[in-house]
Amino acid sequence: MSITSCWQRCVAFGFKQENHFLYYCDISVLAQAALPLPDDLTVHICDKHNVDELLAIASPLPPIIANRIEKGDIAFIAMHGAKWVFRSSVVIGPQCHQVTGYPLHLGEHDAYLECAETAPELRGKGIAPAMMGVTMQGLLARGYRRAFLTIALSNTASCRAAEKGGAQRIGLLFARRLIGHWHASYIPLTDDRQFLSVTQGEGVSNAVHQPEVIGQK
Repeated sequence: MSITSCWQRCVAFGFKQENHFLYYCDISVLAQAALPLPDDLTVHICDKHNVDELLAIASPLPPIIANRIEKGDIAFIAMHGAKWVFRSSVVIGPQCHQVTGYPLHLGEHDAYLECAETAPELRGKGIAPAMMGVTMQGLLARGYRRAFLTIALSNTASCRAAEKGGAQRIGLLFARRLIGHWHASYIPLTDDRQFLSVTQGEGVSNAVHQPEVIGQK
């Protein structure tokens, strides 16, 4: 490894800044407005109870998705024959989930759309918007009512797509990592108090773990 590369890795570990919009989705509304998915795709909803079946046809899974399933969360995989075309992970409540050091207090009927990936050669084909609807339908069937997601402020295309799809921008998350520790803050963009349970833990049961914001690795 060159000296320059080594210093770049050290700087990346020592300092990183990420700024995101926080979005809210009414699951029942977005489930009804779902776009059609191509007929040749098969969707699998995976959790820790059926992960072995999925691994038999879609192995290996990305570490972030495999980790979520192991922790009791869920994943959505769209397949074309033996090839994946879309995959995503969803964090389900109740739990306190850290987003770059900021705790989102997910209630019993809340979900956080953590990550999503479309196969590079199929991007821009409408698969991701259609899978958003499929995801909402799957979550609704499991009893979830509210979904949240974050999108980088610089990713204007994804912001427009999310808002066009019915997502509501409700806040800003500012985070910076110093020497491996995240320091995060949240600014609400709405005075709607229904979101305080998620962003501030207001009314959340003491059974839900609420870790410190500062110093979270």
